[in-house]
Amino acid sequence: MANVKLNPITVEVIRNSLESAVAETGATITKLAHSLLFAECKDFSVGILTSDAELLALAQYIPAHQGGMKTNADAILRVVGKENLFPGDVVMTNDPYLGGLHSQDLLLMKPLFYENEMIGFAGCVAHRTDMGGMVPGSLCLGATEIYQEAVRFPCIKLISKGKINDDIMRLYLTNVRMPEDQKADTIAQLAALDQCEQAVESIVNKYGLETYKISVREILDISERRARLEVEKIPDGVYSFCDYTEHDAIEDRDWAVRGTVTIEGSDISVDFTGTDEQAQGIINCAPYMFIPKVWQSLMYWADPSIPKNQGLYRPFKSITAPKGTIVRPNFPAPVGGSPTDTAAVILDAVLTAFTKAQPERGWATWSNCNSTTTFFGKKADGSQFVYTALDGLAIGGGGRANTDGWPASQVEASAMMIPSIEVTEQNTPIRYIKREFVQDNAGDGKFRGGTGVIVEYEVLEPMTVSYISLRNRHPSPGAEGGSDGGSQWAKAIISGKETVLAQKTVGFKVSAGDRIIVCNAGGGGFGNPKDRDPRLVKRDLDDGFISTEKARDVYGYRD
Repeated sequence: MANVKLNPITVEVIRNSLESAVAETGATITKLAHSLLFAECKDFSVGILTSDAELLALAQYIPAHQGGMKTNADAILRVVGKENLFPGDVVMTNDPYLGGLHSQDLLLMKPLFYENEMIGFAGCVAHRTDMGGMVPGSLCLGATEIYQEAVRFPCIKLISKGKINDDIMRLYLTNVRMPEDQKADTIAQLAALDQCEQAVESIVNKYGLETYKISVREILDISERRARLEVEKIPDGVYSFCDYTEHDAIEDRDWAVRGTVTIEGSDISVDFTGTDEQAQGIINCAPYMFIPKVWQSLMYWADPSIPKNQGLYRPFKSITAPKGTIVRPNFPAPVGGSPTDTAAVILDAVLTAFTKAQPERGWATWSNCNSTTTFFGKKADGSQFVYTALDGLAIGGGGRANTDGWPASQVEASAMMIPSIEVTEQNTPIRYIKREFVQDNAGDGKFRGGTGVIVEYEVLEPMTVSYISLRNRHPSPGAEGGSDGGSQWAKAIISGKETVLAQKTVGFKVSAGDRIIVCNAGGGGFGNPKDRDPRLVKRDLDDGFISTEKARDVYGYRD
């Protein structure tokens, strides 16, 4: 290797080739997957890692998934061992207590070899329509331990040296609802891994193994150097944060996520000391997930042109959390609601600390805590369906130091999409009545928050509905004098009568013709509303984002 010289052009070509391979693989998955959650909403991620489990090549997917690939790959090396991985193997895992996110996110990971030397991993993680457990969709409201939530796979080989383990596949499909769709989605994930493997092999064939190895190291080092330059721009200091998660489906109370971000030169330390104890119910953050969520905060804060890989996260000197807290629970606490609840609050809270450190670059809270509505029942032909409607992704972004928050969007989930109305209506007995922006839903400020959307569904067959949400009592906080965003809520119209749904509702029975209405949160505002440009206030009035009363009373606007 000493005879191989580092060529910066080659390094950049290899980096782009790897990232392109990941992006192309994602497009293939979209075409092959069967479930709407997978194929339409794109609730999946693909990545390439080094043989030491460092994130190497990512595309525009879900940052928490991608960070979770790292913690899962660490678990594979720890549980299976590099010496027990061979060409043609595929490891299957979804265990939050080994390195996973929550049990619904099923990871398949393939070790990559070149001339019998292991040179990396290809990973594909996807949120599954159902992973078993006591509730359809596996968001098991009422669960008090992880055993009730889903079937778990603790880093086992689904494929060994190219031969699929039919017993494992049969065990898996026996324990989940809609097994045929699940089988097809698994095949889509396996195809993704094969495509990544072929792409990496092609790159190594072209440039040689030694050039590939030194280029990989340089790719990570470049991101680290650039990330550290960004951190050095943040004033040294200790910046506190505090935000709240609500209602664990057992206790209707609040849990505080507290801690500090410490900046020292180009190093960052994050400490969650002071955070409340773990919950009985499902809203606990998966015990490894708090680390990827903190990583994610720097991805958003730093220069977006920095290549997304493990080098970007190296400025984090330490990320610590006391065991037994809601951000790092003890086994066997349930964690099914982690991504939509406490993990999302972690991201919001750490970004709030960054805003305190650099208000000129800051933003109000985005409300990364989306709602989730799951419908379960039978179609007119008698076939069973589980449908998780991710219209809850259409929440409001926080106002920034120089611009308004985005409406109907969610950066935490990145490339995920809200459902296609036409495809949903074609494949489920659900009809959309409306999906539109909500007036006066966003936080006020010099730069106001983005508004969420309100969605109304009509069910065409008898079914049950589950609903999980956050930001009911604690809307997205504003910043620098801006007001908090709007709250989330849901209600049902049963035989013409209105019923408010609890923010954690499970197994709510509805009949044909009944309706469910879900309102998503708006983002917080940034800056004093009285400083808002009157022309922007008039635009908001014309667009219907704010009412005449709000324009007059909050913004001081007069025609």
